[in-house]
Amino acid sequence: MSVTFTTLHGKEKQIEPKDIIVRPAAYAIVIRDGAMLLLKVKTTRRWFFPGGGLHVDERLEAGLAREVQEETGLQVRAESLFATLEHFFYYDPLDEAYHMYMFFYRAEIIAGELKDVPQTGEETKEPQWVPIASLQEKDFDPVYQELVQQIKQL
Repeated sequence: MSVTFTTLHGKEKQIEPKDIIVRPAAYAIVIRDGAMLLLKVKTTRRWFFPGGGLHVDERLEAGLAREVQEETGLQVRAESLFATLEHFFYYDPLDEAYHMYMFFYRAEIIAGELKDVPQTGEETKEPQWVPIASLQEKDFDPVYQELVQQIKQL
């Protein structure tokens, strides 16, 4: 019995359960002056939220703060849980299948300055403040479009 995953480029791929990696992750929704902090995904050129996978011994809020600082140079504090998503995601470049549990937090900046912090092998780059009113569905992978619509209503 295999499980259907969505690839980086929106195609479906069947994966055997023994090959699935369970990955909890925390992402930040940071809004300032009508703009949202986002990162550009290198391979798809779509927007995504700063954050990422947790270490085995890490709490959600700590992982969120670490990932955002690594990707943007900003220190943030989680304010409140905004949404959760479950997603079966196949990452083509590494031939890895992730059963993702994603926690999206409203977060506030507590220190630092925005900068592109290059990291070897990372899929995201170019952190930017993007006007929320300018965001369109095609700017995000389909699995995140409903989340973006909820954010636009804030």
